[in-house]
Amino acid sequence: MLYVVEVPKKGLPKCWSAPDMESFVAQVQLERKTICHVTDRVMFERITAKELLGRLGNPAPSELIGTEQEWLYEVLMDQGMHAKLYRADAYTKDDGSYSIEPINEYEATLSWLSERLDTVLVFESIEEARDALYDMRNWLFSGGMEGLTGLADLLEATPSSGTALGKAVLQQFQLCAAKT
Repeated sequence: MLYVVEVPKKGLPKCWSAPDMESFVAQVQLERKTICHVTDRVMFERITAKELLGRLGNPAPSELIGTEQEWLYEVLMDQGMHAKLYRADAYTKDDGSYSIEPINEYEATLSWLSERLDTVLVFESIEEARDALYDMRNWLFSGGMEGLTGLADLLEATPSSGTALGKAVLQQFQLCAAKT
């Protein structure tokens, strides 16, 4: 189970969970479709050289020589039509570029999510999330107390998470915050 704390640049943190990395990717992709305007930025794409050639209007590979797509000609000659190409603009910090080096879809999605938020915390197990409640360094940001509360509530709603102590940590954090 993954536990996510999203801290926007403005506003309050949002906490949510996903059963696995695949579900995390699907949830972020769904959210992206609902919040993004039309953009050329790509969160993650895996495509074959043949499919990309089709997007370019199926030119003969030799027609790519001397163009911006000459790299594709080289891929086609070296690796063939079924070579896998990857693109993840936030992950590579290079909009529009394809690579033959594999890119992990989860990592690319996390990079995209991180790019649009002030902070994103992803805990990849219930134990990691529970431990995070006790490490105040995780919550020293604007809206940190709300993030801590949201994660504690999310864990409390998870069967057998054992987060009763999370509420005690929250109370301790609130007392420390009140003294400063």
